Amino acid sequence: MTYSRNFGFRSFENIVRNGRHRVKAAETLKNGAGVKLDANGEIVAAVSADAPSVGTSGLALYEQIDYAGVDAVATSPEDLDDVPAGNFAQMVSGNGVKVWLKASMFEAGYDFGATAVGDPIGIGATGLYDDAGANPTWLIVEQFDATVGAEIAECRIAF
Repeated sequence: MTYSRNFGFRSFENIVRNGRHRVKAAETLKNGAGVKLDANGEIVAAVSADAPSVGTSGLALYEQIDYAGVDAVATSPEDLDDVPAGNFAQMVSGNGVKVWLKASMFEAGYDFGATAVGDPIGIGATGLYDDAGANPTWLIVEQFDATVGAEIAECRIAF
């Protein structure tokens, strides 16, 4: 199932859709981004040192059902990539749930050509995905396509 041109699900086994929480008014998020709850219970972007935890973090999921301000004939839900600030969204987790991510969801300079099955993916310095390195693992690479223009990683959620 596709939620944007850059993020979607491959399987739903063990999926945890953690309620609906308001996205902090100042946040700019994309569907599929790593997120957490702040002290006020609002969704904010996760940072590289944040360890994922069921119930307090997950991947952002906003289901586009409101076409206000866009041409509903010329625009599909997949065209609407952003999670609107101030709206309610879900945090998705579940060990083993499979997702796919396009290159635009990764840090600039992420080397898809060096990606191998089993590689850990974490949150990078700008809040996009990157090699986990010393940072906590959010995703595990299951397969990838490093073809120029079609760089897609299929990953399973690690929490």
